[in-house]
Amino acid sequence: SLPLSAAFSLPHSARAFSVSSPAFLLRKPTKYKLKTHKGAAKRFIVVANGQFKRMRAGKRHKTSKKSPASLNRLGERVYAKGYEIWKLKRLLPYA
Repeated sequence: SLPLSAAFSLPHSARAFSVSSPAFLLRKPTKYKLKTHKGAAKRFIVVANGQFKRMRAGKRHKTSKKSPASLNRLGERVYAKGYEIWKLKRLLPYA
């Protein structure tokens, strides 16, 4: 019986993966990519002027106690506050 290394070895002319050249495997040096915070990306929408819009909280459950006027108010989108914007710019770098 053959040794295990001989059974799975490839001939010298063949490669394990079909690639045009070994230089193809090398990556060009690039800058770091920043990761988007997915939780913030789902909750905020960026407007053209750079502000962030979000939905108000409190309209998911226990709505029978709330008046229709307050429910309408909770259904509107509002802009993020000034102190939140600098945090959101870090969480959403490509927004």
